[in-house]
Amino acid sequence: MSSNQPAAGVTGYVCDMCGQGLTSSAYLARHKSKVHGSTYFGCSVAGCDFATTRQDSLNNHLRSHGIAPAQNLKFVHYSPPQ
Repeated sequence: MSSNQPAAGVTGYVCDMCGQGLTSSAYLARHKSKVHGSTYFGCSVAGCDFATTRQDSLNNHLRSHGIAPAQNLKFVHYSPPQ
C-alpha cells in the first residue's frame, strides 16, 4: 500500500510505517515527520533541551525565552529514543 494514496475502504491516507489513518496527504506528511522523523530543530539556549520536528514550534519556543526566532535558529540532527 502506498503512503500517498487512500487505502481501500478508508477515507484518507494511511501511514506505511505504523498504519495510522489520516485525512489528508498534508496531515500524513506532518505525522511522518513528527512521529517517525529523525531531523529536529533544537533550541540553542544553554541548558535547554527542547527539540521539535517543526520550525514553527521552535520559533514559538524561542519566543518563550524572549528571543526573536531569526536571531537564534539552530538545525540539529537528532534521533528520538525508540
